[in-house]
Amino acid sequence: MKAFLDFSKIEMYINLHKKLAIPFEMTVTNYTTRIKSSYCDNHFLRSAQSNRMFAAYAKLKKDVSAKPVPVVDRLNVKYFDTGFNSNLRLSTVYNFDLKSAYATCLFINGFISKETFNYLGTLPKLDRLAAIGMLAGRKSVFNINEDGNVTDETTNVSPFENFFFYCVDEVSKVMQYAASYMGNSFLFTWVDGIYFNPEETAARSFYKIVSPYFIDKGYKTSFDILNNFVCESKNDCWNVSFMKDGKPKIFNIPKKEVQLKKRIETLLLNKKYKFKTNEKSC
Repeated sequence: MKAFLDFSKIEMYINLHKKLAIPFEMTVTNYTTRIKSSYCDNHFLRSAQSNRMFAAYAKLKKDVSAKPVPVVDRLNVKYFDTGFNSNLRLSTVYNFDLKSAYATCLFINGFISKETFNYLGTLPKLDRLAAIGMLAGRKSVFNINEDGNVTDETTNVSPFENFFFYCVDEVSKVMQYAASYMGNSFLFTWVDGIYFNPEETAARSFYKIVSPYFIDKGYKTSFDILNNFVCESKNDCWNVSFMKDGKPKIFNIPKKEVQLKKRIETLLLNKKYKFKTNEKSC
């Protein structure tokens, strides 16, 4: 049986096997969960994935297989940064994002071909992110006995995962460079986007220094004007909200980066690029 991932159903099958005292094997990847036993063989998918997304991953895998694996200090990778010191309300905020940031990073650093880069550009954003995220795919296999105890666990890590984390690290460095020219106008960076107060000095610095830097590095950008920007301190988080294209957006940004590193990494690899707008806490 195949179905979309539903944690309540997975829990139901796990408890059923325990109740019936049937040993089973559970395999968990970035996108799927499988429960296999003498009773059933059920596959749960996080989301429907297109054939073109898998074709894109095949192209990526072929290209990076021929390249030396980059060395990445993952403990020091920065996924975000903030300039918040206190609660803040602004009527207008500027936001620049790098377009197709990770695909561009792989291409300009010589890891993938022009053909692969162009193919990635034809995919919807989430499919493109999923294909690149598969470079860092992991598969964990758990064997559970009739008493419901895990008797064996193995985890297979993709040999290409550092290509993904290289993108995270390089894009972060580009964002940090941009932030360094914003002065007190800098608000925060989030993965491949920078947010700042659009006062004259910051805007002038961006267009004269930062924007040409993005172009020189090979990145294209998108620009948005955000409204009703609110930042409030709450426990260990900065709760940020604003309106974009008439729709509310919410970020819960930790004050201590290490608290959310693993979570952001998981979100990126699982094709969930943005926080849910109804998120309550960090």
